[in-house]
Amino acid sequence: MVKLLLDSNALIWVLRSPEKLGHAARNRIDLAPKLWFSAASIFELTLKSQKLGRNGKPALRLSEGFAAAAIGAGFEEIQLRAEHAEASKSFLSFESGDPIDRMILAQALHEEAILLTSDERMLALGHDWIVDAQL
Repeated sequence: MVKLLLDSNALIWVLRSPEKLGHAARNRIDLAPKLWFSAASIFELTLKSQKLGRNGKPALRLSEGFAAAAIGAGFEEIQLRAEHAEASKSFLSFESGDPIDRMILAQALHEEAILLTSDERMLALGHDWIVDAQL
């Protein structure tokens, strides 16, 4: 069974703004036997919801129980494990400066999952298991 792991941005889009997803991404989601999200994504989104934008308001509004909502929508959580942390060494040269991105990449690699993202730096890695959520 192929796992479809949604990066943080794709997870937000599926749950809040599905119109931002490309046609091919929607087809992948519709055909996937299971949809997965990373606990690291919840951490990343929580951090972003605590940062204030230029207008003094949170840059991202994240409702309480967002992870539970994802599970309620049929997603399964990929928890952070030591094997994932060790696999992150495969992405030490990944230049996003964001260790959460490296962890999500490592989880997708270790779990043999397709990673759905719109992150240009992740897509630029050129791996066939990293696919564009905007296509």
